[in-house]
Amino acid sequence: MPSQYRWQTLDIIKTIGCLGAIFSHILIWQFGTTHRGVGIDLYDMNAVSWPILTFCFVIVHILFLSAGASFYFYIEKYHPSMRQVGTRLIPIILLGFLFGLNYHPFILYWNVFFFYTLSILTLFFLQRFFGYTIIFLVTSLTLFLTPLLRMFFDDGFLENYFITFFFTDAQNTINFYPFFPFFSLIGFGFLTSHIYYTYQKKKLFIRSLASGTLALFFLTLILERVDVSDIFGVTAHLPIRFLLLTIAFFVVILSLIELIAHGRMITKKYHPLVIIGRHILPVYVLTLLSSLVFLNFFQRLSFYNKESIGVFLFSLFITFDIAYAIAVILTYRNRQNA
Repeated sequence: MPSQYRWQTLDIIKTIGCLGAIFSHILIWQFGTTHRGVGIDLYDMNAVSWPILTFCFVIVHILFLSAGASFYFYIEKYHPSMRQVGTRLIPIILLGFLFGLNYHPFILYWNVFFFYTLSILTLFFLQRFFGYTIIFLVTSLTLFLTPLLRMFFDDGFLENYFITFFFTDAQNTINFYPFFPFFSLIGFGFLTSHIYYTYQKKKLFIRSLASGTLALFFLTLILERVDVSDIFGVTAHLPIRFLLLTIAFFVVILSLIELIAHGRMITKKYHPLVIIGRHILPVYVLTLLSSLVFLNFFQRLSFYNKESIGVFLFSLFITFDIAYAIAVILTYRNRQNA
């Protein structure tokens, strides 16, 4: 059976996703064209290189896969009750409410925090009462039924608020992540952990690495550019192939780490690849808040140039330093309290 090393593997992947999400925000704030809509700042990212945007989408969305994978180990290790799971989700729900404050007047629109909460509760319910076969079916259906459902609900049903956050958002203003198809990322992450936990064999990792690499190559060939004139709404209309690309990428890096790492590169107490992923939510939230303050100050300086790659890289370097510092402080505090 996997040891603590399994958690470190997932921590590394969560770190990649967390840093990718931070990178994407800095990229948007630096190079995005701002316009106003529904009371918040929206960003047009069509000016950014399409390969870079594709890479950002993929990196950011492995956070959902790693979240599902980590939740599996939480269930296996602690066998939590519904109350315990709900208690752990309270900070996520509160962040969802705070996110709504971006809208003026405040409207409780669907967002990534509420989506994540609903997805974790759905996984918990399915695992507790139905088992892994049903989880696989629900996960697959949320992915592959999405195009059909979008065609159906585009015919006049989108005025219904609940339909918009479950399936799609024609106006690109209400939701970040509709349940169809993005639950599939969390579900497949959960199932991947179950398979790797149950069949911890080198052959599995080799075959997963090979098949995932082939899938990445094939899916990259058939990608098409999507409209990113509103970066907040684009996720409601990402093609299914992007999600499949994300799943393939997750399988590749998970298998690769399992095959070559074996703890050699992650044994240091404060290794950045581990401790950022270990404290992913506070690192992510606090880093973005700190980055906003830093960038607002930076933009007032006389030498600031919005189009400069050098200024962007410097901002990114400072931001990642902030992320690492927060992770170190949290790790040290936890060790002191242990």
